[in-house]
Amino acid sequence: MSEEGSVEVLKNSDILIMGGNEVITPYVLENIPQKLQFIFAGIQASTAFPGTWEEVRGRVFATGGGQEAVAQTTLQQLTFYNPLRLQGVMAKNKEISIHRDAILGNQTLLIVGAGTIGGRVMELAKGRFKEIVYAGGKGEKRELRESGFGYIADLREAFEIADAASIHSVLIPATEKSITIKQLAKMPRNGFLLNNARSGIIAPEDLKVVLYNRPDMQVIFDEFYVNGEEFRKTMNESTPNIYQKIIGFRNFCYTGHTANQGELTRREYSAGVM
Repeated sequence: MSEEGSVEVLKNSDILIMGGNEVITPYVLENIPQKLQFIFAGIQASTAFPGTWEEVRGRVFATGGGQEAVAQTTLQQLTFYNPLRLQGVMAKNKEISIHRDAILGNQTLLIVGAGTIGGRVMELAKGRFKEIVYAGGKGEKRELRESGFGYIADLREAFEIADAASIHSVLIPATEKSITIKQLAKMPRNGFLLNNARSGIIAPEDLKVVLYNRPDMQVIFDEFYVNGEEFRKTMNESTPNIYQKIIGFRNFCYTGHTANQGELTRREYSAGVM
């Protein structure tokens, strides 16, 4: 299809779901509505926007694989779902303008586990949030301090100031169930928690209590189990279990894992986004 034809098709659209080979040229981007959002089911979303990636990435929800895509998708999840909490955020500060950048610019983002992907999310999010802090891991990192990111040693204190939190800690025996109700309950009103396939870090019993007690919180788990097949098997058991109860909460959303490139996961993930 020609560039002019693409513009004609897209001018009345709200969402464009793209595959791995499509390209949006600068001409098309300039002549389509600013409101148009992109869901990109490919490994490297930035290649679809030659010369315009910095301009458009805030409107792209990438569902690809690899560290870069996971980092990009994390930021997009934080960005896309924040407007759901608009009324609560506005209640905190009547002067906030009603647009996404202003909302994010008034909020604090917490990254739990500033490793390769967590650190990349922080860099991508820099300049979008009022403040970006990190916790967990082996302590403060000099390069992150020099980049202007603050470290908080006490997880409870970290969650207490976090409007949004994204978990990227490595899942090992030492970190299993290390985030409990004591930390999660500290999140401010209208808190937003993104778990990034690290389900074992939060005790399911504690998560259930938090979901029940804090209906204002939005919680998204990108694969409740790292192995999606195990999750689906558990959900289909005839005997009621805690995971079936958790997924029944209206403030809980489950999506497929962004690093998995299987066709089933892509469909499942896109459905979760929608």
